[in-house]
Amino acid sequence: MSQRIRFPNRNEFRTVLNNRVESYFRDNNLHKRDLWQMYMKTAIILTLGIVSYTILVFHTETLLAAVFWGFLLAQSHVLVGFCVMHDGGHRGYSSKTWVNTLMGLMLDLVGGNQRLWNIKHAMLHHTYTNIDALDEDLHSGGVLRLCPQQERRPWHRFQAWYALPSYSLLSIYWILFSDFKEHLSCRVGDYRIPKPTPVENLTFWGGKILYFSYALLLPLSLHPGAHVLIAFVGVQMILGFTLSIVFQLAHTVEGVAFPEPDSETGVIEEDWTIHQIQTTVDFARDNGFVNWYVGGLNFQVEHHLYSKICHIHYPEIAEIVKATCEEYKVPYLEYPTVTEAVRSHLRFLDRMGKASPA
Repeated sequence: MSQRIRFPNRNEFRTVLNNRVESYFRDNNLHKRDLWQMYMKTAIILTLGIVSYTILVFHTETLLAAVFWGFLLAQSHVLVGFCVMHDGGHRGYSSKTWVNTLMGLMLDLVGGNQRLWNIKHAMLHHTYTNIDALDEDLHSGGVLRLCPQQERRPWHRFQAWYALPSYSLLSIYWILFSDFKEHLSCRVGDYRIPKPTPVENLTFWGGKILYFSYALLLPLSLHPGAHVLIAFVGVQMILGFTLSIVFQLAHTVEGVAFPEPDSETGVIEEDWTIHQIQTTVDFARDNGFVNWYVGGLNFQVEHHLYSKICHIHYPEIAEIVKATCEEYKVPYLEYPTVTEAVRSHLRFLDRMGKASPA
């Protein structure tokens, strides 16, 4: 990207909102991080992963049992991604750097890479949300058209039909292809990333070896190869679909904006805070199970504004954000249920598939 994209200086809305959120924590004597609820949640998730893997690999003898424990293993990976490494990667899990690093490295434990995630997600996506030039979450290699600025291809007219099945391939694509490509080429799309340090190289290759050793090599020594491969692919498909759909519901639905920088200055029209609110959507805010399961990512507006605060606090912060938006006439987007958000996402895909190129 040759042109540097910039945001205007913060405005009154951002200052008032930040002051109100800070007052909430100060007045209620609350900690933003290091919450006992998060440590307990992490223990439950890791226990689920260890138990389901152990029973699946060492004690399962029937197809029904393999499906059951394989599904639970996939859910443990999903929960690690949503609830543990995500907060750690954003430095919202703890005030201690080593704790955040440890929790962030849980991504390497389930096959990903924390360094690449930090560049693509925490840095590019969270800074340049829904800006086609830099938000890697909008890029699907041409499989999907996810914003008006992207070229429309003939097959995109059917993307509302094939998008959901294609999401199940995301994790497999990351683990087997894109991580290696991006690490070795030092590029994420058109964005050049720093060359990995020796420690980052060791972490990348050590994490991959560890993951493939326990996910494939050990099971292959105990079970028929076809059974192991089917189980591996099945777990990855559940993981890929779940991760994809949650993030798509937050940014590629009806009503969100896809701002473009000024062609001469590279400046985005709105300041960063309003930009995040315009490009992000909450969903199922009143559903306690969804909130627990997705690690507060259904409060995506609040997560983008305050990613360094533990997701346990998002429901309360959301009330402050929404009230401040209403006061300053800033549109606040939300869908009351997961079902309505999914329908909106599919309608959005249908519109993007039929519309002429921007």
